[in-house]
Amino acid sequence: MIVLVIPCYNEEKRLKLSEFNKYANSNLQFLFVDDGSKDNTKKIIEEATRQNPYLHLHAITKNGGKASAVREGFLAVPAKFSLTANDWVGFWDADLATPLSEIEKMLRQEHKGLDQEAAAKISVNPANLERQIQKLMDEIQADKGAKVARDG
Repeated sequence: MIVLVIPCYNEEKRLKLSEFNKYANSNLQFLFVDDGSKDNTKKIIEEATRQNPYLHLHAITKNGGKASAVREGFLAVPAKFSLTANDWVGFWDADLATPLSEIEKMLRQEHKGLDQEAAAKISVNPANLERQIQKLMDEIQADKGAKVARDG
């Protein structure tokens, strides 16, 4: 199984839930983290989660920024999903700057024997976001033995 954390803040007009629905299944599930949105982001995700069992919501009342939303999502994953050493946890941008079709390419690279770091990419600013997320991913891997994938 792959669980992707999707940080969201005021994404009501940009969030393409139809794309997430198209890819969501028992092997690929999405955990949307509403980061205290002021618009109807939380409401539309709640509705989508009622219609699709592979879409999930974790809501934060106060906006803390993307890094905080990703962190909160990663921390929520173990309580919402039963992970194994063969599972992946990662994050993806809500605006789909990287299309979800790229997941298949990433997995093909991993199955060729490449380390998941070579199969994934990250491009973030500020620089300490990568360190924070890496530390969190290391903790999840140590705790659950799951592989961690990242999107930038």
